[in-house]
Amino acid sequence: MLLKRKNKLTFWERTKNFIYPKKGLIRAYKYLFKRVSRIPDKSHAIAIGVACGVAVSMTPFVGFQLLLTALCAFILRGNIVAGLLATAIGNPITFPFIWLGSYKLGKIIMGQSSLVSQQIHFMELFKDMKEAIVMCDFQLLIEKVIPILTPMAIGGTIMAIISGFLTYYLIIGMVDEYKRSHEEKMKMAKAKRESK
Repeated sequence: MLLKRKNKLTFWERTKNFIYPKKGLIRAYKYLFKRVSRIPDKSHAIAIGVACGVAVSMTPFVGFQLLLTALCAFILRGNIVAGLLATAIGNPITFPFIWLGSYKLGKIIMGQSSLVSQQIHFMELFKDMKEAIVMCDFQLLIEKVIPILTPMAIGGTIMAIISGFLTYYLIIGMVDEYKRSHEEKMKMAKAKRESK
């Protein structure tokens, strides 16, 4: 078959490449940017979609990020596909930093910042949250999940607003420039073909 690997990757090799691509994260993000830039839509809509994806990635609502991104992009009339692609900013490498930052920022905003550092186990938090929702155990939700999720949600919302605005202004300029240079290349190629 055309474009198929000669040596099929094992499950673990595919998992490793998914978490950390063989060619590096920079190359993966450059590829992602090119994919987003080539979306046939206005630069404004693409930038809003990407901003929604990045902003929602800053929130602690991991299981709902794609849905929230699509909803945000739809409401703001952004490109939904660009938003869904942009949620890749939240990945297994960046999530611990995002969650810790949102938790600390939320604690500071709530006025609960203390010198004593509290150790947080995010995997236990999400396991407890899943268990509380599935079993309808509101006691577990109130005792273990809400005290950690509340500061994360508050800090994540602030981080989402800031990162959303920064991303929008960064991406709109980059996409405009990419589309302009691509258009010029297409005109030059057309003129070259016509001159033959």
